[in-house]
Amino acid sequence: MSMLRRMFQRRLLAFALAAASVLHVSGQIGSGRTMLIGYYDAKPSCWRDDSSKPRGIFIDVAKAIAERRGWEVSFVYDTWDGLIDRLKTNRVDFVPAIVRTPEREAFAVFTEESVMTDWGVVYARRGGPIRSMMDLDGKRVGALENDYWFSGPGSLRGLASAFGLKPVYRFFPDYTSLFHALGRGEVDAAAGSNSLGIIWEADLPIEATPVIYNPIELRFASPRDSSQGLALAREMDKGISELRELEPGRLRRILAAYAVPLRRVFQTPLWASILLAGLASVLVAIVVALARRSRALRHSVEETRSALERLDRAKGELERGLGEKELLVHELSHRVKNNLQLVLSLMGLLSDGRDESSERLLRELREKVFAISQAEEELFDSAGIGQASVESLVSSIVARLASGGGAGDPGFGISIDLRGRSIAAAAATPFSLIAYELLANAYRHGKGADGSLRASLRVETREDGSGEIEAGDAGPGFPRAFDPRSAPGLGLRLVLALASQLEGGAELSRSPGGGARVLVTIPARNWSTRVPVGSRERAGPFEARAV
Repeated sequence: MSMLRRMFQRRLLAFALAAASVLHVSGQIGSGRTMLIGYYDAKPSCWRDDSSKPRGIFIDVAKAIAERRGWEVSFVYDTWDGLIDRLKTNRVDFVPAIVRTPEREAFAVFTEESVMTDWGVVYARRGGPIRSMMDLDGKRVGALENDYWFSGPGSLRGLASAFGLKPVYRFFPDYTSLFHALGRGEVDAAAGSNSLGIIWEADLPIEATPVIYNPIELRFASPRDSSQGLALAREMDKGISELRELEPGRLRRILAAYAVPLRRVFQTPLWASILLAGLASVLVAIVVALARRSRALRHSVEETRSALERLDRAKGELERGLGEKELLVHELSHRVKNNLQLVLSLMGLLSDGRDESSERLLRELREKVFAISQAEEELFDSAGIGQASVESLVSSIVARLASGGGAGDPGFGISIDLRGRSIAAAAATPFSLIAYELLANAYRHGKGADGSLRASLRVETREDGSGEIEAGDAGPGFPRAFDPRSAPGLGLRLVLALASQLEGGAELSRSPGGGARVLVTIPARNWSTRVPVGSRERAGPFEARAV
């Protein structure tokens, strides 16, 4: 019996010591605790600016959480490999913008809450030849050697090995030197994340290729060997949850400040604000007038005030509802664009150049998906596409044709005049496909006898709101008794089907110069909408040669 009593006493003492240790750790993480946060060069997630100060999304999030929880924060800059070593040796409280992997969980404790989603992208010099994973074989590819995007699970090195590719890898200490080397042409491609390109594509002659891979979530991590590691990670989880639930506008502003294309904050339209402000002013004036009359009218005044409060609550609920719907629409649009890019990348992977017929079909299908993705891109911020958006869409298609042909920019005469209107959202994708097919046919068959390309595209909204899309060239024209419905190609059949879908029609004839002419007409109810008040869309006509 005494032996059992002693065993019980020893276990009780061990439990008490463990509980005291937990309470001691929790107390140290309370208000006034100084957090040492390491960071590295990963713009826009985190980086050191020209004045040697920490900046970035994770830096601002950490400051916001520290402010809410009463912490002091101290930042230390290091290389990526240096930060990993600090995690392993317990010389830092947090490392931001890090991906959770089984290997890293051996020495780090990760937050359950993530701050943002990212994915891997292969970057190349602007206008370069890299359009699929297969194009990396034998190329000079730059990366950070221990970076997740290069060597983690599902990373670029693993994918290249799975396809039997043998790039020549060059390693850099940070993303700044990596992307500058790519801009100077010292490497042919670079592995990084989508958010990195948001910053560097604007400063250097580089661009994201269609090769994208491995979407992940970026988190904070604490050292596992620290007695406080687990508690630190859970406290940071609480801070992120509180920031997301209690101050969602602040988190969105942090993401928007660094141009991360996630969710957008809802803004009340100008006309609605003016209308509601005017209505509130009228109601206040009525309340004041009733209050000045007599005590007999005070009851009515109180009812009016109550009605005003209900109106304000209804306004708030309406704004919240509209905001949630707009956020959902933008999130869906963002996902659609990502999925279209994935489809393009998968098609690029399927293309091996061995079967000419299959290669041609894949190329045509890839260009149609590209046309759809361009329409989706222009629809991202509006319910239709206006003058400037149509110009951008047509220019992208022309540039795509030129890139595919490998012969420089084609000589097109482009004329666009929407008369202050926008192409309706329902007509945007059919319009993009029609424009692509007409431009592609003119590009392939519109050369004159001297071998030069003389072709044109006209997009116009008539006075009654209906639309016209006309393409012409100086080529040999359509064969005699030509019937597009029985032609072997899909292009003109697709144009006829899309015009019919919009309750319009298509007319094939010979142009005044002797070439082919196609005129597509679409009724007003399926073509155009008025440009909203306050829109930045340019309303005037646009004409260009050799776009």
